[in-house]
Parts: sequence; structure tokens; C-alpha cells
Amino acid sequence: MILIVFSIIGLIGVSALAIDGGNAFLDRRKAETAADAAALTGAITRIEGGNWRAAALAAAASNGYDNNGITNTVELNTPPLNGPYAGNSEYIEVILTSRLSTYFGSVVGIPQITNVVKAVSQSKPAMYGPIFDGYALVSLAPNSTCDKQLSFVIQGEATISLEGGGVFVNSDNRKCAFIQFGEGSVRINDQSPITVVGGAQVQKPRLITPFPMQTGAAPIPYPPAFEMPKPSCGTKEAAVDELTGNMTPGSWGGEDFPPIGVHELQAGVYCIGGNVVVADGNRLIGNGVVLFVERGEVRISGSAEVQLDAPKKGPNAGLLIYMPITNRSALVLNGNLNSTYTGTILAPSANIRLKGLESKRGFHSQIIGYTIGVDGTSNIIIKYKDMREILQKVFSLSTKSDSRPKKGKHKSTGQSLVELALALPVILILFSGMVEFGFMLNYYLTLLDATREAARFYSNLDPFNADLSDNMDFYAGAAAMTKDQLEPRTVNDTSRKIVLDSAVDDVIVTVYSVSGSSVVSHPTSGPYHMFNNQTSVFTPAKLQSQLVSGAPCAGILLVEVDYNYHQVLALPWLTPFVPDPVLLRAYTIMPLSAAEPVC
Repeated sequence: MILIVFSIIGLIGVSALAIDGGNAFLDRRKAETAADAAALTGAITRIEGGNWRAAALAAAASNGYDNNGITNTVELNTPPLNGPYAGNSEYIEVILTSRLSTYFGSVVGIPQITNVVKAVSQSKPAMYGPIFDGYALVSLAPNSTCDKQLSFVIQGEATISLEGGGVFVNSDNRKCAFIQFGEGSVRINDQSPITVVGGAQVQKPRLITPFPMQTGAAPIPYPPAFEMPKPSCGTKEAAVDELTGNMTPGSWGGEDFPPIGVHELQAGVYCIGGNVVVADGNRLIGNGVVLFVERGEVRISGSAEVQLDAPKKGPNAGLLIYMPITNRSALVLNGNLNSTYTGTILAPSANIRLKGLESKRGFHSQIIGYTIGVDGTSNIIIKYKDMREILQKVFSLSTKSDSRPKKGKHKSTGQSLVELALALPVILILFSGMVEFGFMLNYYLTLLDATREAARFYSNLDPFNADLSDNMDFYAGAAAMTKDQLEPRTVNDTSRKIVLDSAVDDVIVTVYSVSGSSVVSHPTSGPYHMFNNQTSVFTPAKLQSQLVSGAPCAGILLVEVDYNYHQVLALPWLTPFVPDPVLLRAYTIMPLSAAEPVC
């Protein structure tokens, strides 16, 4: 009987690990979200000239961390004390310490668990200038792998010859952010650098100029830290003149662009809802044009003749091809000896592939994508001059989180085969319950992470169209990103296991504009539902109750996910105590400057 008591003590130790450890992980996620929100809010308020310290503390308090000095403290530093931005007064550092009392841990000597998380946000005032410091080729992917998810690769016998701008690779992969295979070469014909955040894997250094390249650079925030273009076609529809083969600007639906028979585009903005395809042997010419590819991909064939020039003045000056950050389709650029592209090609979420352009005129462009791959046998010429007419507002919403939970120890002793056998049924029920709870907690944390990633990503975008109507692509994109963060990418992907059921689960996205006691929600038709199965746990009144009284006007993005969790073990003795399925609800609140009302 004495040894059974020792077994129970051991079981309590396991309980401390399962329940208190899980609770600590949950608190860490919440603290990370609060630190991110505080850093973002502080940066926005500082740029606007307000009391950024009060705003940052209010944002942390709204997320449950009120800087009371007992259960939590919120430390604000500018410049940051440590890390890559230490000493840089453009950045705000938020260090949040959360002290969590344990339930069972005190029995085994762990009365408290401490989580320390950090977020850093740039608060650089709005300015005008060339985006990405004039680099001609920019790969924005913040991380990558060495095999399937490559950030920048040149291979085959392709050669890139650059003038007037260098190469920037944003991936932090220490081994292979920049990859060179075979006879692929990069030649920069001036003093422009090749700059890499991570490291490089170069098979033949003689083919890279300059070499060695600059590695270990400070990363660019992703999403990109500048105001995205807002080309618009209004209500104007694109039209085709079948006699001349000309096309006038405007919106073009889901069919491939340009339509058959069109070989010349008149000046203006083309808002394209489908794919851009210029097939072998076809010709496409346009001066002063902007191709705004809202949803589809872009594929230019190698024997096609493409001569496209961006506008030289106006709000879209210098912008040639734009795929918004919500468009993750491919962009393949090619062309024959007579082809030329003049203007910025901006596709921050697209995988860009340069297949070749033998033309001596080449690209007079800045090419910006999520990833960049160059292959084939062509000599690709890129002549970039800073498009100073494209005066993008630089405004950083970048955050970096780092959490360091302190660890504790526990011991369990006691073993007697006979006496343990008497207690085995009870121990089995308790232990299996804790295991099932661990599975459920892991699923919940995964749901929370998905909403957090989507909210952070979309907090840098605009939920409104140019006419201030609701931009439903914003809401659909945030919901889709949440779903994509949960579901396996491929059949063999075991890293993600949550598949939302369109019959019972849901993703809900809502935007709030808060001004004093007034809370206005968007879309105006009500919260956006991916499947329309659940109801938001928030109302304007409940949201306002979580805000700090007297806090400044704010725009808020709320991303929620409701998931019916089915027991993994599905043991019959657990169902009387735990329903199957259990509805798990996770949400993240982030500041959204685009929804902030005028106060």
C-alpha cells in the first residue's frame, strides 16, 4: 500500500508535466501574441506622434497582460537591448514576462513557471524612396530549405547579367539561402552587392561575381514593409477591337489574358482575374501599361515576343506587373530576342521563375518575388535603374518573437509489481486521460498558431477597396491562410494533421474600427465565415470590454477558428467524462492600422 502511495506521487508528477506544462505552453502562445500586438501598436502610435508607451501597454493589457508586477511585467525598450537591432533607435522592443502558478507542480516542488517572450517592431516614419534599397532581384521568403522550398537558385547554364542593382536574398537558412548549381552564373557589372541573410551553397565560385558575397545580413520584414500599390480599374471593363487586335484597359474576368487575337495593349491598368498567358509565337506590345494580376498566374513562353513598358508618371509610375500579396500563383518570365520588360515586377507571394530572355535590351526592371529561380541556357540581362517615380511609403510592421520558458524538475518513485497491479486500472484511466488531454492541447495550440500567423500577416493589408467598400478578398485570404496553416500540404505531409470539416467547422474573420465608445464591425454584412457553421464568440460590446478604458482609437483584426476535435485514443472509459467531439475555439486579435478611424 505504501508503494501505491508512491505510485500516486509519481502520477501527480506526470500530471504536473502534462497539465501544468500544457498550461505553460498555452500561456507562452498568449504572451507571444500580446507582445506582438504591443510592439505593433507601439510602432504605429510612435509613427503617428502619440504616446507609444501607453499604447503598447494598453495593447498588452487588452491581451491579458496588464504589467501588474506580480503575475506579469511588460518592459519597453528603445533601442532594443539585445539582438540584431540592439542600439538602433528605429526599433521598439517589448519583453513580456509571465509568471504562472502551477496546479500540480507545487506538489513536486514547482510552484511557478515563468515565460519570457520578446517582440521587436520597427517604427520608422513614412518616407519616399526606392523600395528594397534599389536591389534588382529580391527574394522575400524569410526561410527556406535546401531541396524543395528554395529561396534563390540559379542552375543549368543560365547566366544573369545585372547592371544598376544587386541581389538580395531574405531567407535565414544558414546553409543554402542562395544556391548555385552547374554552370549557372551571376554577373554584376558594377559595384552592386549580392546580399544574403542566411548562407550560400555555391558549387563553382568562379561563376559568381562578386564573390564572396555578403552573408549574415539583417532580414527584411515579411510581409514587406512598404505600402503596396493600389491599382484600380473602377467599373471600367477591358474591350477588344477584333479588327486591329488592340485592347483597351479595364477589368478582365476569369478567361486567359490577353484574349486570342490581341497583340497590342493600350496604355492603362488591366485588372486581370484569371491567368496571363503569352504562348509560343505570340506577340504582345504595350506602352504605359500595368498588369494587375489579382488571382491567376503569369506564364510567358520562350518564343513569344513581349514588349511591355510601365507608365512613366501618375500613381502607378514604374509599375509593370503586380501580383498582390494574396496571390501565391507562379510567375514565369521568358521571351525571344526582341522582348523587353521595362518597369517593376512586384509579386511578393509568388514563386518567380526566369527561364530566359536573349534580348540585348532585356529587363529594365526590378524583380521582387517570394522566391526566385533561374534556369535554362539563356543569358538574361537585367538593367535596373531606381524607379524614383515609384515612391513607396516605408512603414514596418515586422515582429520577431523569442520565448524562453524556464524549466523545472520532477521526480517519481515507487515500484511494486503486486501493489501496482491493484492500482493499475485507476492509474490507466488517469494516465490515458492525461494523454488525451495532451493531444487536445496540442491541437488547440496548433489552431492558435494558425490564427496568429494569419492575423499577423493580414495586419499589414487593407480590408477596404479604393471606394472604401469591403474588400472581400482580404477576408477570404485571411480565412484561407488560417486553413492552409492547419492542413497537410501533400498526402505524405505528417507535420500538419488538422483538416477542417466544411460541415461543422469554421473560420471567422472580422475587422473592427474603434473610436471611443463606438465600435464598427466589418464587413458591413457581418463577420466573414468560411463555412458558415459557427458563431463568433465576440460582439462589438465584448470586444470593447477587453480594451483598456481611454485607449486611443484603433483598428483591430480578429481571426477565429472553430474545430471539432475527435478523441485520438477514443477509449470507451473516457467518453463519460470528455465529450467526443469537443469544440475547440482559438482566436487572435491584432492591430490593423488600415481600419483605424480618424480621431
